Amino acid sequence: MFGELVDTSARLAATVEHLVALDPAPDVILATGDLTDEGTQTEYSLLADLLAPIADRLLPLPGNHDDGPLFRSTFANRLPDSTADGHCSYVIDQHPVRLVGLDTSLPGHHDGRFDDVHEEWLDSTLAVRPDQPTLVFTHFPPFTSGITFMDVSGLAGAERMRAVLTAHSQVRLLVAGHLHRTVQTTVGNTLI
Repeated sequence: MFGELVDTSARLAATVEHLVALDPAPDVILATGDLTDEGTQTEYSLLADLLAPIADRLLPLPGNHDDGPLFRSTFANRLPDSTADGHCSYVIDQHPVRLVGLDTSLPGHHDGRFDDVHEEWLDSTLAVRPDQPTLVFTHFPPFTSGITFMDVSGLAGAERMRAVLTAHSQVRLLVAGHLHRTVQTTVGNTLI
């Protein structure tokens, strides 16, 4: 995305080097989409090489710059075999905090979607463990950021996602990508 302005491969390599050097090491590393610029095989091959030192802790989700089939093949060992309606949504229950990855990408589009299938999946997933602190991670944030050119390609159904989050008080944090900058807000008990 910023290839002409910033050497994103060098920045990612430096970030991975920093993550590897952390002591204690993080249990998981969330990758919330836009892991490539154009979604090409060349980009995914380079990405896999750059992420190799942290691949065993990586929890990836696609964004609007990612290619669904190439994303799935690159991260096949990190994704479940069956996912919600062909999306890469999944749950990790191996930590004190439950991790819920919600794929809101819409292949071939720059905007995202939270529709009936997403709503039913997220609501039923969160209902399974209502007392366990939960972190939801996704690409598209469920709010308007105030950054007009980003908001026009935002999340359709954001209000529906906010309603599900509000109904499940165990969701303490939602981490999203898409905006390429830090923005913070709250929805009910959930810090975003």
